[in-house]
Amino acid sequence: KEYMGTESYKHLACIYIESANYESALKVLLRMVEVFKELEQPHNVTTCYFHYIVVLLHMGKGSEANEKLNQFMNDSTEFLNSDDYTMASQLIDSVLTDTDENLQTFIKKNMHNVRERTYARLIKNMKLLGASDHPIS
Repeated sequence: KEYMGTESYKHLACIYIESANYESALKVLLRMVEVFKELEQPHNVTTCYFHYIVVLLHMGKGSEANEKLNQFMNDSTEFLNSDDYTMASQLIDSVLTDTDENLQTFIKKNMHNVRERTYARLIKNMKLLGASDHPIS
């Protein structure tokens, strides 16, 4: 009956984030992905993928965020065709630079699309990880 607790999962992930227990939040987000797949709600799956990447970037794990983006992209055509993929990709590119300009542009253009305040707060407080972390550089 986990499908009845999706809001509880969302709330639990936010509580973990607010208490800086990011690893537990990531586990909850992955569990939510499984539940949303069972419920056939691909839009919620893609949102969880985006939130997962936001948490990784906030933790300073740029390379891992990029790896997860690729994994999620390969696992789900819905994700690849979604706004969540576009935002995740742009956010990674914005954080893995040496100037704040790209991140500020991302925030100005995309924050209205981030529905959960907890993740919006993480993005607004995001620190640059530098171009040396970016696999393309």
